[in-house]
Amino acid sequence: MTATTARTELRARISRAFAAFAAILVLATALVAVEFTFSPEQAQAANAANFNPGMIISDAEFYNSNSMTVAEVQAFLNSKVSNCQAGYTCLKDFYQQTPSWGPNAYCNGYSGGVQTAAQIIVGVAKSCGINPKVLIVTLQKETSLITLNAPSPWRYERAMGYYCPDDPNNPGFCHPDYAGFFNQLYNASWQFQEYRANPTDYNYQAGRYNKIAYHPSSWQTGACPFANVYIQNQATAALYIYTPYVPNQTALADLYGGSSDGCSSYGNRNFWREYTDWFGSGASPYDPFGNLDSLVGGKFQISLSGWAADMDVPTRSLYMWVTIDGQGQHIYANKPRADIAANYPKYGQYHGFDATLSAKQGWHDVCVTASNIGQGNHTRFGCQRVFVDGESPAGDFTVKGGAKNISFEGWTVDRDGSDPRYIWITVDGQGQPWNVNQPRPDVQKAWPGSSLYTGFSGLLPVSGGKHEVCITLVNGGTGINKKLPCQTVSALGDQPVGHLDTATASDGRLRLTGWAADASDPSAQLYVWVAKLGLDGQHIRANTYRPDVEQLYTGIGEWHGFDATVPFPTSGTYTVCLTARNEGPGNNTLLYCKSVTAK
Repeated sequence: MTATTARTELRARISRAFAAFAAILVLATALVAVEFTFSPEQAQAANAANFNPGMIISDAEFYNSNSMTVAEVQAFLNSKVSNCQAGYTCLKDFYQQTPSWGPNAYCNGYSGGVQTAAQIIVGVAKSCGINPKVLIVTLQKETSLITLNAPSPWRYERAMGYYCPDDPNNPGFCHPDYAGFFNQLYNASWQFQEYRANPTDYNYQAGRYNKIAYHPSSWQTGACPFANVYIQNQATAALYIYTPYVPNQTALADLYGGSSDGCSSYGNRNFWREYTDWFGSGASPYDPFGNLDSLVGGKFQISLSGWAADMDVPTRSLYMWVTIDGQGQHIYANKPRADIAANYPKYGQYHGFDATLSAKQGWHDVCVTASNIGQGNHTRFGCQRVFVDGESPAGDFTVKGGAKNISFEGWTVDRDGSDPRYIWITVDGQGQPWNVNQPRPDVQKAWPGSSLYTGFSGLLPVSGGKHEVCITLVNGGTGINKKLPCQTVSALGDQPVGHLDTATASDGRLRLTGWAADASDPSAQLYVWVAKLGLDGQHIRANTYRPDVEQLYTGIGEWHGFDATVPFPTSGTYTVCLTARNEGPGNNTLLYCKSVTAK
């Protein structure tokens, strides 16, 4: 088993119930009346002929976190259980103390308190961006909590089946770290978003054919076959990662029962059936399907590509409706796509779209919708916020720390206006303008038509220590100001600094090389005290040529090196320490200690 398969089957296949257990839940659920619907205008009796294994629910439906209010969820729960048996707590009456959690990569955090099940469902849905209807149906699919009037406590402990893998050696196991109603909902919702953020980490992926088991024994013993399913969208991929089985014809033929031929599973069938019965179809088989492969902003333009098809007219090319900040236009999905023809032979290849649309500089909300033909509804492929660039300035800079200062230099050009006359520089958040007036023939050669005077450089006083330096290129003409990545540098302060490069002892002599300097008096050639612990110490002078020190700290000078020899025993090991003598404000600084053995 590969690492990815292991992740899918053990970690990602969290919250799986055994087929036999699922059948029991199905039979229990089948006894409950389903004539009440939360949205009568949308709900419909599930028809197995409409089940599409590649599109169980649309992305728009799955990630619609605002579909129900707390009051609406509570009314829905109340409608499913009129009377709760004595001694039991039904979901409509359930409440618990929830924790307060900070935001993470996939959820926006949670404000805890004493909360009802309805409050928890909606609160988790909004935090993690999952449709509360999806959470309701998953609760029913996993533990029948929505319709049971005498739920056992264990159902709340493993409410969403999260981290309850199919393990024949440990049936019924669920990880205790994720037990509890809130814990189950929050972690399962987080997991759905993790699938969305890292789709290639899992075996089941949208936009391709996937080998999906009919039953756990497909993997465990090979007794049952696999289906080859083209997963059309990320939400459906998430359902298969969470519950890695596809229903076979026996399970679909007995849509409200538990008939089995030994290779039947019910999890995703039940999800689709309950969602359809309670909330309407999450994805009509007649709706257009496809994918928005790319949507990016460029210079005064937006580029998008993908494909779309409609089962009502398999070989016909569709129109796509693209809106930019609410203003729409059609593009034609008629470009050849050999991959679509290979995956959908009856549809042919002319279903691709690849267009570039004009747009003004700035941020834009872009939505892409496939126009339906025949039965079904238009399918929105998604909305994204993209940035369109104008002729914004370009440039770069470097910065170095010095002796109580930082030095910087760089360049900037702007192709659609006069080249910038100044930039804005900040040091630790404190900013000021700086003239752009130095000749840069190299930049003029690389950017034909630009001015010769596109360079800037300068020296700014700072205290000793680390500093963040940021530069913003000021725009001229169209486009916007452009902030370059900030840089962090260290500057010298009042304390002397230096380094011991080498310390070698032989024949009764100790040779020391390195450098030392003091920003309070950059011209001073410091004395360095060499202390041989257990022996006498003595001074050496840091006055040899070290141009690398000036390159390291601008303005410090080049004559701060030392290369000296001092007496040293002919045997034994001693600790040698160097201390730079301070000039002006500050104190002497211990530079380095090193263990040296005489040879």
